[in-house]
Amino acid sequence: MPHAAILLSRQPRRPCARDLWVQKTTQAVDFLTSKNSTIVSSVGLQTWELITAVVSMRGAKLHLVVPGISIDEFNRKTARLREEFALTDRQTEFESVAIPKGTDKAGAQTLRDSAVISRADILVPLSIRPDGNMAQAIRNAEQAGREIIRDFQIPYARREEPIAYDIKPEQVSRQLHKIGRDYLIHWTRASNTSWPGERKIDFYRGVISAGRYPRTAFDTLLRILTTHRLIGSPRHMPGRTRAVSFTGLSPLDCLPLMRWRARFGEMSFEPYGIGLRRSWAEKIGIEPVIYYENAGRPPVGVEPWRTQSRGIKTDWRQEDEYRFRGDLDLSGIPPDQMIAFCVTRDEATRIEKENEVRVVSLY
Repeated sequence: MPHAAILLSRQPRRPCARDLWVQKTTQAVDFLTSKNSTIVSSVGLQTWELITAVVSMRGAKLHLVVPGISIDEFNRKTARLREEFALTDRQTEFESVAIPKGTDKAGAQTLRDSAVISRADILVPLSIRPDGNMAQAIRNAEQAGREIIRDFQIPYARREEPIAYDIKPEQVSRQLHKIGRDYLIHWTRASNTSWPGERKIDFYRGVISAGRYPRTAFDTLLRILTTHRLIGSPRHMPGRTRAVSFTGLSPLDCLPLMRWRARFGEMSFEPYGIGLRRSWAEKIGIEPVIYYENAGRPPVGVEPWRTQSRGIKTDWRQEDEYRFRGDLDLSGIPPDQMIAFCVTRDEATRIEKENEVRVVSLY
């Protein structure tokens, strides 16, 4: 049974079924599956993960290259990948690729990609950056006389458009102006990958079936309201403690803080969120963050997850942050103690049809 690798350079982070590279990926998987090929893939990059997910959905044979620095790490990763991508032992063969300690991210990616290419009898390039490592590897393979199928190849066009909101204060709704600091608000944003607690395969099912990116900030807000749950994240948290963040600022004061963060490829947060009345928030244990000087140490006797340095480039005190440790169950909170925020009136109407919560739109 021949082994084939579908090759893609890095693509935009918020794909959907309308993207040509997504369409070509599913077409290439289906073609190779019809030829009874085992598809070689990996993880750690959205392009590899999409291939892995589609192969799993099709029930095709998969040879999965798993980078790691030890046998224990390999075993932990394969156990997680079986769950994340719904992989069966009959369908999947795993291969460990050793990443030497001290290898930087770019070096680890090169080792992974080289391992995938070397394991394949057939290479199927799709969208390849002309001056990248992948293009050079394909040229080397071609010179060595290896089989290359170019039937699915498309021009490479990398575009990553920042999320933008043209917020004009004079256009903001009167309702928004009336809301002061009565609520602690959890603002959300588009997710560049699966939601917390969501399997990768379910995320990619959405990607290949939706005509728009399926994990926008609005989708995230709908999920929060449907599941009645805010899932804590360890990201940027002291001690990697999972927590849910809120702000005590009014909605209007929050708008200038909604900025594109090029370093992370995402917004700081977007104008979609859910607020809890302060009195109820205090009752369920949402705590104010305690800020300390950058040169100092966190205050003694306070759990680290409740602390935050004031910052150097950014003064984090301006966010007036509150936190709740772990996941926050919203199902026991009365609807009249909550409020939801979105951008358009149409979005507000949809939320109101499906939930009892009060909704205020930006416009």
